[in-house]
Amino acid sequence: MATYVTKKCPHCGYAYQFMQGGDQRKYGCPYKICERCNNPYWDTDIKEPALYGYENLHETMESVSQGCTLFICIPFGIIALFGGIYLLINAEIIGIFLLALGGINTYIICSYLKRKKDEITNRDEIIKTQQKEYDESMKRLQDINYLSRLAKVDSLAKKLLEERKNGELEHYAERPQ
Repeated sequence: MATYVTKKCPHCGYAYQFMQGGDQRKYGCPYKICERCNNPYWDTDIKEPALYGYENLHETMESVSQGCTLFICIPFGIIALFGGIYLLINAEIIGIFLLALGGINTYIICSYLKRKKDEITNRDEIIKTQQKEYDESMKRLQDINYLSRLAKVDSLAKKLLEERKNGELEHYAERPQ
């Protein structure tokens, strides 16, 4: 079942994201300023790339989940398409329903495969963008004031702040290669 999320400014209630589906995790600066009331807030679904990286447990689990879904959808789509054709040949009206289900399923599978192909084709451009975002994240995290405020809402930022205060080796995510 799909989940759709609406996000609102904690100060004025302005909906800055309305009914967006899919994974809510994004990478970038989580510190936002409301378009309506100009008050700052933290979007905890946005993660600092220098802290979390782009290859992490969350992303791995998303890939596994998509793979399992694909593993289930492909046989279902084949059965629905051929079952629908078989039922239509035998003058069963339910065959239209199965054929439509199979068609929708095939469209979803093809869309997913096209997106994956595009990601492979544009890999160099994606890596370049991720490196730029990572470098910007590193600059933000060097600011102790920003890091201190972020540490109040992010556990990895809190750990990094403690490492910095204690003069320990600071741990960051690996820069995209």
